[in-house]
Amino acid sequence: MGDSTKIVLSKNDGGILIDDGDLRNYILWSLFVFFLMTATYYMWYTVFTKCYDLKRYHYSNTRDRYMYLQVWASNCHHILLVTFVIFKLFNPDCGPKSYPFQVFHDD
Repeated sequence: MGDSTKIVLSKNDGGILIDDGDLRNYILWSLFVFFLMTATYYMWYTVFTKCYDLKRYHYSNTRDRYMYLQVWASNCHHILLVTFVIFKLFNPDCGPKSYPFQVFHDD
């Protein structure tokens, strides 16, 4: 038969939403990231249409222009994400006795 293990999401049973404000924080961060990526997309749109005359962009069709802007916006996302991960590796917030690369040690 199949596995009968249930996934429990209540905070009393050790679920992922530990505090009462976790769902609110998750939704706020999701909205913040959505608007940040939308702003990044339109920033690159403004750069390539008004500030920088890139012939490769102007001579392509509409679908390729959207794809080109999407690649630039996703590259910005990955640069921000890698920077945040490296910062958190060096500065973990696991309590008062945190030290760099604590995530790799079994404390």
